[in-house]
Amino acid sequence: MRIKNWEKYQNFKDRRPPWIKLHRDLLDDKEFHELSGPSVKVLIFLWLLASEDETKQGSLPPVKKIAFRLRMTDKALKSIVSTLDHWLIQDAPNLGTHCHQLGRSETETETETKTETEKITPVPGEPVPLTVDDIQIRWNAIDGIKPCKKIEGALFNKVKKLLHAHPTEWWSDFFFEISSSPFLTGKVLPTQGKKLFRANLDWVTGPINLGKILAGNYADEKVKGRAVW
Repeated sequence: MRIKNWEKYQNFKDRRPPWIKLHRDLLDDKEFHELSGPSVKVLIFLWLLASEDETKQGSLPPVKKIAFRLRMTDKALKSIVSTLDHWLIQDAPNLGTHCHQLGRSETETETETKTETEKITPVPGEPVPLTVDDIQIRWNAIDGIKPCKKIEGALFNKVKKLLHAHPTEWWSDFFFEISSSPFLTGKVLPTQGKKLFRANLDWVTGPINLGKILAGNYADEKVKGRAVW
């Protein structure tokens, strides 16, 4: 992989820079505004990694090395990279058009590969549907909540059901409501005798709590009068 338009936007001459340029065009870049927080973070890190390319072509290291540098799993990285087609070029033709196909194990069968590709291939012009892994990554990126180590069992079923109803960016609004709530993110001092509350993914995806969150019951103005960290 390499960064699109690297030569145009990062035109350094005789040195490898310890920093990169961010351009004002991002303010009006619709695709950039539609990215999730984790995707923006990874994109910036990819720009930083591309600045290390001695050929000055914006080339990136192999996926496994990127995952190590960003302290992520290969799977989590591939999930996020799949949302960054607007900024990435894949030079190897056998990688296909979608970044989920990077770094496949040789032990995968042709049937498994075909099935996975069919699941992740987006409809032209339509947003890429999110996966359960995407939801876990986005949830864990929210500051103050209880991280989710694994989505399985009843929680998996709840998340899958919500993904069926809301396959794309509904989740950005939902998680924004959570991230902007002092109560849900553990910033409200508990009353005497009670423990500090921090939401977990199982709690927020319950139908009653989900409805309350979307109704704004845990927004800033709802917790006025209670001490906030």
